Amino acid sequence: MSRIAEIGAALCLVLLLEGAVSQPEQGDVQVQFGSVGKIERYAKSSKQSQIEEHEDLRLEVEPGWKSGYYAEIPNQYSITEFIREGEEIDNWHELLTIQNFASKSWGSPEDAFNALKKIREQECPGLTKWNVLQKNETSILFESQSQACLGWSAHHELAKIVDGKYNRFWVAYTVKVYQMPPDKRSEWIDRLSQAEVRIRKASSSSTTFSVVAELERPPADERVVALIQC
Repeated sequence: MSRIAEIGAALCLVLLLEGAVSQPEQGDVQVQFGSVGKIERYAKSSKQSQIEEHEDLRLEVEPGWKSGYYAEIPNQYSITEFIREGEEIDNWHELLTIQNFASKSWGSPEDAFNALKKIREQECPGLTKWNVLQKNETSILFESQSQACLGWSAHHELAKIVDGKYNRFWVAYTVKVYQMPPDKRSEWIDRLSQAEVRIRKASSSSTTFSVVAELERPPADERVVALIQC
C-alpha cells in the first residue's frame, strides 16, 4: 500500500473501531479484473425475501495484473491490492489499490481528501505536491507526488474517492517514481474519471456467508478474475 492510501485507511478504521460508523447488513464483495474491473458490495433489505441492492464500482483496466493482497473487517472495510505480473507485493513498481468502506464517513469525499492531506503534511511537511483534478458532491479525483519520507519511497499517485448510496470507494494507481510518464498519467486520469458506482437490484430469499478466494489465469486476450465473497 502507498503511504497516502495507508493514511486514508487508517482514518476510516479509527472511526470504525470507535463505533462512529454504522455496520450495514451482510453482503458480498466481488472484484473482477482485466479488460473490465468491477467491485461489488451490497446492502440487503431488512426482509430477506425482498429486493437486494447491489452497489458496483466499475473501473476499466488492461490485462497484466494479479491480486497481491486482500484484507477486510467483515461488513465494514475491505482492501484489495493488485500488482503487475512478474512483481511481488513487497517489491512492486506499479500498484492498484481498491478500498471499500461500508459507510460514508468523514463528510464528503472532499472532506476525506482534506483530512488525508492534513495528516500527510503533519508527517512529512512540504514533501508532497497535491493537485485536485476533478470534484463534485459525490467524488474527488486527485494526484499526489511524494518525496521519500519515513521509510517510504518517492511515488506518484492518482486516486479517486467516490460515494455510492451505501459505500465509499477509494481507488488509487501508484508508481514508485516522483513523476510518472505523461502518457501513463493521462491514461489513468481517463480511467479513474470514468470509474462510477452503479446500483442494480435482484431478489433473493437467503443470505450467503461463504468465503471464496480464487484467481483465474485465462489467455492474455481474456480477463483475469479475482473473486472474493464474504
